[in-house]
Amino acid sequence: MSSSPNISFVLHDVARLFRTRLIKSNLLEACTQPAVDREKVHV
Repeated sequence: MSSSPNISFVLHDVARLFRTRLIKSNLLEACTQPAVDREKVHV
């Protein structure tokens, strides 16, 4: 048995980190946007 981690475990862990990072960035972006986009209202 090799001492290096299994590649599937590494891929799973990286995918989990990307998901949590994307979710956090999307929530932060949604919180900083105004409730109404005034550019779209004045069409």
